[in-house]
Amino acid sequence: MRTPHPRDSIGLSNLRNWLVQRIGGLPRRGEPQVETLDVWSRDDHEIHYLRYRRGEELIPAYLLVPRGLRGPRPAVLALHQHNGQYQWGKSEPVGIAGDVSQAVAERLRRRVL
Repeated sequence: MRTPHPRDSIGLSNLRNWLVQRIGGLPRRGEPQVETLDVWSRDDHEIHYLRYRRGEELIPAYLLVPRGLRGPRPAVLALHQHNGQYQWGKSEPVGIAGDVSQAVAERLRRRVL
């Protein structure tokens, strides 16, 4: 199946359903169980290294939080590729390791300011 194109609200709904199906469904609603493992400053934002629970699995993640935000801002999810290079994992999109051209979370973070 090809990736649905979000040309309108129906296309957007189809894309959402397609993505949810590929990630194995959404967790039940409720308070997320998140543990912050580390926080450090970088330029105009903080990087939070955390892990959250999905069922019995603990999943590590990074959260980039721009400093000085006023009011609500959109959240952006940056998924990582691995191309067999598992050592880079989630750190590559954040710009911590790996190929700087893959630091998409860094570039997207700047757009929400």
